[in-house]
Amino acid sequence: MIAREPSLLATDVVASMKPCAEWLSKFELLQLPGNIINQMLFQEPMLLCWTPSDQMQPAWDWITGERGLPTELAGYLVAGFPKLLGIPVPNMQAVARYLYEHIGLTDNEINGVIEEEPWLLGLSVEEHLYPALDWYARERGIPDETLSFMFRDFPACLGFHREYQLQPVATWLEETLEQNFPDLLHPWGRKIAMEEGWSKEEEMRVCVNQVLADCPGFFTLPPPALAEGWAAARRALGEGVPGTEVARLLLRDPSEFFRLFFLPEEEEDEAVG
Repeated sequence: MIAREPSLLATDVVASMKPCAEWLSKFELLQLPGNIINQMLFQEPMLLCWTPSDQMQPAWDWITGERGLPTELAGYLVAGFPKLLGIPVPNMQAVARYLYEHIGLTDNEINGVIEEEPWLLGLSVEEHLYPALDWYARERGIPDETLSFMFRDFPACLGFHREYQLQPVATWLEETLEQNFPDLLHPWGRKIAMEEGWSKEEEMRVCVNQVLADCPGFFTLPPPALAEGWAAARRALGEGVPGTEVARLLLRDPSEFFRLFFLPEEEEDEAVG
């Protein structure tokens, strides 16, 4: 802990550490498994430097009061992500409001996002959430209805960085599909493309958009890792199998393709289970 947070050595035991430890003792009453306080401190040593009355208690009250999460559920949530106790309430409120007003999530769905991806509450609406939504909607042209499904099923999408995650992954998919199957379009897209008079670039954009909407998990990997997964898929299909078959397999079921060739074995086992 001290190696990760040497500033702990300068933290006043009586004025800071002891009040924090006393405040955290409430989690023992929830009877969560293991030595929950030690686990929380190991994950987030800076808990001992925070002020219970100014940071931890307001955050806890917002989660259990304003958001209405049951105490036990909130306990599990904070135990798994103790940094939640240090996020300013105005920031959490701003994120929840953005999810409601701009993404169209209901209160229950927002609570689901908080339970699944609590770190989103610590992001800046202006620097993170808005740029991500703008990229999906304006730059990629993904329909609002599709975006709603994406964000409900995979809320982490809203926290991906525009320049370092979103755009590189979309570019990799477009270039890889173009190289391996230049005449390929997502199965449902050909008729629409003909009706709309789309260019080849527009066809490819719509094709990649559908892949990303079906499996946002692609955004979690950098292009080199995506290339490794693609190579693994080619090896699995057999020597001499053209890249067109890999592309066809990807487009047939993006989520299954991702599960088979991009997830680590332990995560794949969990997904299967």
